[in-house]
Amino acid sequence: MANSIEKGSHDSLKELDAKEEAIDRALTQKIDWNLLPILTLLYLLSFLDRSNVGNAKVDGLATQINLQGAEYNTGLALYFVGYVLFEIPANIVLKRTSPRTWLPTITLIWGVISVCQGLVTDKAGFYAVRFFLGVTEAGLFPGVIYVFSMYYTRTQRSIRVSFFFSGSALAGAFGGVLAYLLGLINGGGKPGWAWIFIVEGLITIVVSFIAYFLVPSWPQHASFLTESERERLINRLRRDTDAADLEPFNWKGVGQALTDPLSITTPTAGSQYFGTFVIVGGVYTANAMLLSWPGENVSAQTKRAVVLALQITLGDVGAITGTTIFFLQNRLLLKKQ
Repeated sequence: MANSIEKGSHDSLKELDAKEEAIDRALTQKIDWNLLPILTLLYLLSFLDRSNVGNAKVDGLATQINLQGAEYNTGLALYFVGYVLFEIPANIVLKRTSPRTWLPTITLIWGVISVCQGLVTDKAGFYAVRFFLGVTEAGLFPGVIYVFSMYYTRTQRSIRVSFFFSGSALAGAFGGVLAYLLGLINGGGKPGWAWIFIVEGLITIVVSFIAYFLVPSWPQHASFLTESERERLINRLRRDTDAADLEPFNWKGVGQALTDPLSITTPTAGSQYFGTFVIVGGVYTANAMLLSWPGENVSAQTKRAVVLALQITLGDVGAITGTTIFFLQNRLLLKKQ
């Protein structure tokens, strides 16, 4: 009799646990559907708008605005200079505001600047738009990684970062084809290379307006969650990290992020991450893990927001170097044997 009661209690507990797990899975899937598609789309557009300059060069950009020697590479480097300088300030603004307003706003601004790339007529204009494109795009990548750290537990983040990071691969997959088709327009008094920037920039602008309705706020104010779902999420986050806390922005956290040796010397933020830009082969797939580590190990929220931006900033210093290593006039001429 006692054994039967014990067995019945055990089965009831297992059934209850199974129901709780099902509810948790459903909540996670709901968060995924409200975060991943729109944020990945924004990153796809970001990557498209920064990398289409190579396709524009093939279509005659450098020739028509009279870029000589290393001047084209200088324009590429200026993008990353702006990017590096404003990643940390952008995440500070994000912490002080909301992803629902900040991320769509910077998307709108870089879309406008992308359109302006199609209007440049000289070197100075090219340099200016590349720099400010970097400034405005700087907030998206570290910002989204920080948003993930506020919605997901530490065991959930890496796979979501991987999915988000795939936006760059998708942009690379069809960006060249799209640029080729746009380069055939050659109308309206503008050459084909200009239409690459103009049309792709307009697409970004349209998506940015849609993003104002789709990008969520912080978990405590997320409109896509019911009250019971929000309470369950907050409790889940509270058991895992400090993401459930209503921590106000504080400059002390910024100072801690910039002075903590771990923020600079750990593999996530230092030489090993920088190395992914130098030795790409075999390391590219590790980026999701590298980008997740700081969010999983740094507390409190303000410090984490700055450390995440700092990590990506240090990595992008390698991108500045990369744009100045190879010049067309120094290419190797391979002879047929």
